[in-house]
Amino acid sequence: MNQFLASFLTVGRALLKVFFLGFAGFVLSKSDLISREGFDDLSKVVIYFTLPALIFSNFLGSSQLGEITNWWMYPLGMAILVVTSLGLGLLISRYLEWPERRQFGALLGFPNTGYLPLALVAALVAASRQPKAYQLIFLFTLGMTPNLWSIGVGLISGKAVKPIKFLKNVFSSPPFLTTLISIGLIFASWDRFIPELALETASYAGDVTVPLIMIVLGGTLARVENTDRGYPRAISLLVLIKLVAYPGLALTGIYFFRPPELIAFVILLEAATPPATNLAVIGSHYGENTGLLNQGLFYSYLVAALTIPGFISLFRFIY
Repeated sequence: MNQFLASFLTVGRALLKVFFLGFAGFVLSKSDLISREGFDDLSKVVIYFTLPALIFSNFLGSSQLGEITNWWMYPLGMAILVVTSLGLGLLISRYLEWPERRQFGALLGFPNTGYLPLALVAALVAASRQPKAYQLIFLFTLGMTPNLWSIGVGLISGKAVKPIKFLKNVFSSPPFLTTLISIGLIFASWDRFIPELALETASYAGDVTVPLIMIVLGGTLARVENTDRGYPRAISLLVLIKLVAYPGLALTGIYFFRPPELIAFVILLEAATPPATNLAVIGSHYGENTGLLNQGLFYSYLVAALTIPGFISLFRFIY
């Protein structure tokens, strides 16, 4: 017990700098020192510039995709997990009204595959191993993004997404496009023609991504609007399944199958993260009553501040 507590405190201390950045974004938003429009602009800087730069430099830099065995399994596995979780969410929330039931399914089905895992890797993984960890995260995100902007939008809005709208949503995502282009360049063996200066510049720009991500994440959570109506049963189920059962199952699989440590660590992070904050953006855009969605996001991130360090500490006993 003492060993676990010591590990928990060590991991928690390393994660504090990540959460402090998120808290700073939360305070800046709540106090209106940075307006909603300001956070929207900051988010665009991340989505359209620094995150694509980070993806580009990590795929085409010193760490190559060929180092990841069966790389296609990661986006495929995430896509399967998303669809399975959506079905589970809709099944166990039958006591809710249909709009809230759809929101519960979306909360359970769409994890934060990118922003939070990137920040956690930056805080806990040695710099020499971060490029490969980032690649794994980008591959997982590749399997989640199309589902979020098709099934996710349909669930939250209550309307089916037309194919043209789906393609527009997915292929207007610079991180998604950058990942596809980078993989294409590698398999076409054209990556060797990328000038070293371009890669160095992309790496330099990508270095600011993680701090900006956490500030934007905190600002996004600060803008989540709760309603007077509470959903204690639904929130409890969400937290129990997404933040306890999923990482618990992942840790059990890791214990028995013993994949390489770095791969296992990223898998655990992907299993332990709370729902994607883009769900709040989608809910706000489509204007439906999103009380459960917003409360689910807020309380999930609050509880995750304890569950994530706990599961990472357990992970350290395995490796």
